[in-house]
Formats: sequence, C-alpha cells, structure tokens
Amino acid sequence: METVVSENLKRFRRVAKYNRVALPEAGILTAREEIAFLQDALNGRVYARAEKWMLPNWAIFALRKADPDKVEESGLPNDGYRNWGLIGSPGAKSFGVTDTYGLVTAIPECGSIDFWPQGAEGVTFPALAEHDGPRLNLLSSQDQLYEWEMTTGSVTFSRMVYHVSEGGNEAICNEILLTNRALEEVRFTFYVALRPMSARGVEPIEKIEYDKAKSTLYSNGLVALTVNQSPSAVVMSTADNPSLIQTTMATTDRCDRDYSATKGLASAVLRYDVKLRPAGSERIFFISPLSAVKQGARDLSFTTHEETRDISIERWFEFSGKRSAGTYPERNFDEVLSQAKASLAMQAQTTLLSRESTTDWRARARIILALQRTGCHDLAAELCVKASQEFDIKEGSADSPTLGPLIWGILQPIENDSTNDYLKEISPYVENAVGILLETMSSEVEDNRAPPPEPVVEESIDVLPAETEESEDSPVDMDSLEDFPSEVEVTGTVLADEAPLEVEVPAVEPLPPPEPWALSELNQAIWNLAAIQTASTTFESAWHEEMLAKLDQIITDYSELIDTKLSEMPSFSEPELTNAYSLDLLELLSAVSQLRLYDMDEKILKEVVKIISGKMISRELVRLNGPPARFSSYLSLWLAHYYTRKKMRDDAEKLLRKSLEFLSDYNVLPEWVNPRTGGGSSGNGCSIHAAANLLLLLRDMMLYTEGNNLIVFPGIPEEWYTSKYPLIVSNIPTGIGTVYLEIGASKNQHQIEVRLESLPEEIEFRLPSTIPISIVKVYGGGVAGRSDDKNFPYVRVVPLSESIVLTFRK
Repeated sequence: METVVSENLKRFRRVAKYNRVALPEAGILTAREEIAFLQDALNGRVYARAEKWMLPNWAIFALRKADPDKVEESGLPNDGYRNWGLIGSPGAKSFGVTDTYGLVTAIPECGSIDFWPQGAEGVTFPALAEHDGPRLNLLSSQDQLYEWEMTTGSVTFSRMVYHVSEGGNEAICNEILLTNRALEEVRFTFYVALRPMSARGVEPIEKIEYDKAKSTLYSNGLVALTVNQSPSAVVMSTADNPSLIQTTMATTDRCDRDYSATKGLASAVLRYDVKLRPAGSERIFFISPLSAVKQGARDLSFTTHEETRDISIERWFEFSGKRSAGTYPERNFDEVLSQAKASLAMQAQTTLLSRESTTDWRARARIILALQRTGCHDLAAELCVKASQEFDIKEGSADSPTLGPLIWGILQPIENDSTNDYLKEISPYVENAVGILLETMSSEVEDNRAPPPEPVVEESIDVLPAETEESEDSPVDMDSLEDFPSEVEVTGTVLADEAPLEVEVPAVEPLPPPEPWALSELNQAIWNLAAIQTASTTFESAWHEEMLAKLDQIITDYSELIDTKLSEMPSFSEPELTNAYSLDLLELLSAVSQLRLYDMDEKILKEVVKIISGKMISRELVRLNGPPARFSSYLSLWLAHYYTRKKMRDDAEKLLRKSLEFLSDYNVLPEWVNPRTGGGSSGNGCSIHAAANLLLLLRDMMLYTEGNNLIVFPGIPEEWYTSKYPLIVSNIPTGIGTVYLEIGASKNQHQIEVRLESLPEEIEFRLPSTIPISIVKVYGGGVAGRSDDKNFPYVRVVPLSESIVLTFRK
C-alpha cells in the first residue's frame, strides 16, 4: 500500500507541473494530504472551463454559480458532495466506490469506469441526468447489488454492479444486460469510458494501453479493465478533448493501442455495437481488479457468468442471516441500520489492518465492538486474529498508545466464544502484550508517586563521638587527655567541648512534583485501565496466580493514580478550544459510554458536557473550529451515545435525528458534513466510524448489560412505545446470551416482550413518563421495584421464565 501511495504521489507531482500547479512546501503534508492538495488544484485547472459531459456529477453542482477564473486559480475541492456507496463483500480485503450516477472506481490509480448508452437522441451521460432521471440504485442492503437501467426504443440497457472474489483475487464486476423487446432484429450501441477521475476529482492517467488479444485495458501500467467480449472500436484521447464524443460516434473499427498524456488526462472509450435477435438478449462482463495488478505480472481469471452474481449475492445473504436484525416503527431505520452493518463489514479489514496512522486504535476498537454487538462475531474474531499477527503484539512491538485499545478490542469477541477456540488462539499474543502494558503502567505509577520526605540535617555536629562525650557525672580519664594537643601547640584551635566544628552539607534540590496530566494522557490511561481490567476478567481461569495478582495490584494502583490525576487537573475549560482538545473531550465521554466506567466523578462529566454543549454544538451537530469549520455526524453520534447511557433520552434522540439528515442516497453517512449541501465536506464519503457509532448507539438505545442485570429500552424514541407499527429486534448478542425484543400493540393494550437464552439477575425496563407505572402488568417475572419519577420511570423485574412480558393500556 505504501508503495502504491508513493508512486501515485510522484504521478500527481509530475502532472501538477505540466498543469502549472505549484507544489506545497516539502515536509509539511503527509503523502495522502499532498495528494488531496494537488487533486483540489487539478480539479480547478481541469474542470473550470470543461464541458459538462466531461465532469463528475459533484463538479457540475459545485460549478453552478462559480467564477471559472477564480476556480482555475484557487482549485476546486469536493467539499460539499462527498457521498458515495461501497462495492465490496463482508470482510473484503479491498472495495470500490461509486457515486449515485454510476462512476465506479476500483483503485484510484487507474481512474474510473463510466457507461454511456446511445439512444435516438444521441449519447446519454448518466452524470447529466435530471434529479428524477436514472441512477445507479442499490437494490437492497441484503444483497449489495447495484443497478442502472434505461430503455431506449425497444432495447432495455441494464447495468448491474457487484463485488466478486475468486482464487484470492477481488474485483468489481459491471454486468451489462441488453434486452430486445421487439420481434425484429435490433442494433444497439453503448460506450465504456476509462476516465481520469473519481468521486473525489482528477485521478491522473499518464498512459493507457489496450491488449486486443487479452481484451484488457491498462492504466498507468496496471490492469484497469478486462472484458469477456472485444469492443467494436477503441478510441484514445484526452479527457478535455471536446470532439472525443463525435469522433467515437463516427468510428466503427478504429482500435487505438496506446496513448500518453503528460497532463495526466489520458482517456479511452470502448465502443460496443451489439446485434440483438428478435426478443433476444446479450450479456457482457467488465472486470476491474481491486488490487494493483501490474501489466505482464499475471493474468487475472474471473468467471464471467450469471453464477458469479449469484455467488456474490449469496455471500451477502449468508452474512445477513447471522447478524442481528430488526423492524422498526420508523421504516427507514430498517434499511439505514442494515446498510450501516454492511458498510462496517466491507471496510473493517482494510481499516483494522491499516498501517497508516489516520485511524487510531481507539477508533478501531470501536469498530470491533460494533461488529461484535451486531452479531458479526465470526468476522470480528477473524479480523482480531489477523490484527494480533499483523501488529506483532506477541513480541510487544506495538507502542504504548496502541496497546491499550488494541488489547481491549481484541478481547471483545471472547464474549461469544462458547468453545474457547478464539481464546486459545489469541492467548499467547495477548499475554505478552499485557506484560508490556503492565510494565508501562507500573512505571507511570512509580513516576507519579509523591516524593519521600526530605531527611532532617543537623546544622552542626560534635567532633567527639557521642559515646566519648563527658557528662557531669562521668569521671575524667587524665591519661586520655595527654593524647590531645594543647592550646599552645595548635594555634587557633579550641577544644571540642568549647565550640562545635561546622561541617558544610551540600544542598540537595527537592524532586519536582509530577506534572498534572493533559486530557489526552487521561484518555490513554482510561483505555489502558480498561484493557487490563478486561484481560484480568477474561483470563482469570487461564493465567497463573502470580500474573493475576500482578494484574489486580496494578488495577488498584492505576485506578488510584487516575483518581489522583483527575483531582489535580485544572478546569477542563480552555480560553479557546483547539480541535485536538475538543476531540479529547469527546473521547472522554465516549470512553465512559463504551468502556462502562460508571464510577467516574459526575461533577467532572457534567463540566465536560457543559463545555461541549455550550461551545461545540452548532446547528444541532458537533462542530470543530476551522477554517473551514467542520460539522461531524459520527462525533455527534458519540455524544448521543453518552446521553443514552446517562438517561438523557431526548438529547440523544435530537443528535441522532440531525445526523441522519445527512444520509446519502445509499443510506450511509459521510465523515464530515456540509450543512449547506447536505453532503460530505471532507474525509470518507462513506464513513466506517459513523457506521460503527450509529450501530453502537442504536444497540444501547435498545438494551445493554450492567453487571448481571439487563437494561431494556433505555433510549428509544418515546413514540416507539405506542406506535401502530411494531418494533422487533432479534439475535442481539450480550454477555448473557442472545436477546429478542418486541414492542407491539393489540386491540386494547401495548406490550413489551423480552425473550432470553439465559436469565439475568434482574431486568430493568425503562419507560417514558407518559406511561403510568401503576398500570403496568408483568408476566413471566416478579416485580422487584417501580419508580414513577417523571425524569426516570422504570420497572425492575426478576425474570422467572425465558419470556417476560409487560403490558399497559392504550
């Protein structure tokens, strides 16, 4: 991956030079940041005066009211329309992206693939379609099959896009189905374009080659496209050539073999003239590898048949059958949460195993937890084993900030490890990593202990030893006096009993007291403690007593250290909140809600919440300072999760609903949102962090465990309790087994049902204040307590069967 990024950066620099784009100062930006900087600048150079058919759809919107001169000079970042869908499989090694108009990118280094059908009125460019025109639609989150369809005359042009995996290779398949609905022979023409762009903007292509014998198109020396049927013609040119379309439409047998462009805008258009029999059809498969396959290195082999699509869909249905699933009173939640799980599963491997520092291990630990909490146990366990090996934690090579969340995350799948196979597999890795972390934590404890009291030093000492000093009652030994010199013999000297001899003692500077922790250090310490606590519980029966005793001792000492450091910390409020400090404040609340630290001082948490709500919430979203200012959906979901854990139902719901306003057409959230356009402003247009946080939030709104007790419906919207549409969520994994939840209505009453595999000590049903607690009846358990507090009503039940039902009148 690093090699690919390095080569791509060199390409961007070369192309920038030929497009008169100034390079940033060396050493300031990372490779990916410099690529993004140059890409924004190239977008301005290429798109400012281009014809609309040359543009990706987002650029068409961005340029509607823009001044071409200013755009050409300042660049054109995609900061308002970063929305796209993913094309992948559960746990895939790689995935592709597509915008809603069908511009599909397998790997950016090869550009993107676009399809242009030709109708009676000429060539159709999907990116120019009106709002109600054809789109590349995701048919269902359950099968992850995309489809674009258009009918012109008697021919229906259908394009299906999906992920394929075969022989260890992964690719995107564009399957074209042409169907003739007439009872006579018809000719139909469409074009496949390899374009130097993606949903982000310009992706330089300096050289294109076509191998006719292999029906393979190469871009920048990599396989970009391989086809099971040769085109009628191949035309190569530059993406900014205004006559490219006319040339291609007028060409029927031209076959260009290679083309180079120093400005990085090399393009290729493959023309297909297909003869369709009466009521006949034709399928053509276009395969784009999802890895960098160099020209001449090896031949790719993918089955090009309808069964390939069936296998892809079957893989997704199998995945869907294992995870938790639900039907919600608000019907859009079904698809939103289902797609969040799919997005999480597609991106999990590439994110968890990435060597780049763009995603820290706290975020990766949340991804593991989200997989685990949504029933993707097998995938979570598989990826955690790979992560243990990839980061060599058996050898302790991971750094300290990584170890805490890494250990904690890897231990999460053990909750559903009924056979202990996973535990046995990761035990040697975790034991060594825990040992390294213990040493770090022990050093922190020692370094922060209060310095010992300074020793008391006498100002002077007597020359005579204490045992030879004379007292009034002791006899004088006259013989011993002869050993001492007289006053005449030693000038300037007096006897010891007449004056003490001054002895200088070197001054010793006292040890400085330990510095107070910064908030980032506190967050790291909390994760370290959570990792050690989880390890101690997990391996209680497997590790030797000496190790467990050491764990218990460091848990005690480190907990006291955190308490001490918290008391020493100044106010959390800063004159001006930096972005890093703002994130640290949110990290603290996230740790409370996800690591289950119930005993943290409430005064501290209220202070943090006050700062966040007063200084970081704008337009009902979490906002970080700029320029430009950035609004975040996934950070807002962090905060909503904390509110849910703290029984602040209304505050959590408000943040959730505002975040969901920025869902894309594919029901995914961008990493950072643009309130003006409703799209993504920066980062990933399909955020794995937003998907993970959304799933963790909704799961805890439904239920969570507190010790051996089950808390049910602590945060769902109030109207869901009395909706005419049922709420049904099944296969929810917990530490006490899977749980089934349902809220439904009959003729005269509503009821809440909980089905369990094993019984907790108590179940606490959280209810809205609109439901009188006195009229709630319980079946299948005994009532242990009720509270009709308007801020926090609940019914506590001791379960006596595997099915517990609460009823209340309409």
